[in-house]
Amino acid sequence: LFHWLGARGTFGHMDCVATGRYEVVQAWRGHAAEANSLFRWRLALGLAVLLLFTAITIPLGISLWRIIDSGDALSAERLLFRSGFFPWLGAVILLAIPAGLLRFFLNEFVAPLQYLRRTSCGPAVREAWRLLTGHPGPFVLYLLLKIGLTVGAAMLIVAAGVLTCCIGFIILAFPVFGQAILQPVLVFFRAFQIQFLRQFGPEFDCLAGANDPQFVIAG
Repeated sequence: LFHWLGARGTFGHMDCVATGRYEVVQAWRGHAAEANSLFRWRLALGLAVLLLFTAITIPLGISLWRIIDSGDALSAERLLFRSGFFPWLGAVILLAIPAGLLRFFLNEFVAPLQYLRRTSCGPAVREAWRLLTGHPGPFVLYLLLKIGLTVGAAMLIVAAGVLTCCIGFIILAFPVFGQAILQPVLVFFRAFQIQFLRQFGPEFDCLAGANDPQFVIAG
């Protein structure tokens, strides 16, 4: 359910930022096919990660059960070493990194191309991959900038919550109020995403179809 809502919300928010028209219902319905395709890809990725995580966790669980069942009195440190916890942790990290990069690839590059081309996820994935392999430098720089900006935004939000004696955290916990307060941050990141693709030429300009002449995002 949340995968589906996230996919539909991605295209609705992208349409609002790209056109400057915050017509939520029209934006929600206008890109249903593209959003459903992205949802299926996200869901397949999530299920694949879940299956792989389960596969590498089952041996750890069996090992822990055997050690506990044997009745051996072990310290926590020896228990972790004997159960194979650290190899399991390394495998989880090796799984999490490519899974996170794939999710980032779908959200940041494939979804805007879907929105621009009005196509399903498959063709957009192939086009985004050709673009990435042809220009790896800008994509790596975008990833690093996105990480830095996200960390900076999170620190500001945490600082605001602490300075308001956690009242800010309570307000942000409410979906409508939280989304409204965070809109400047969310719009900035969405505009940053759109502007990144514009550098590759007019055929990658999601703002080309904007009908509101008063809506401008600085390049």
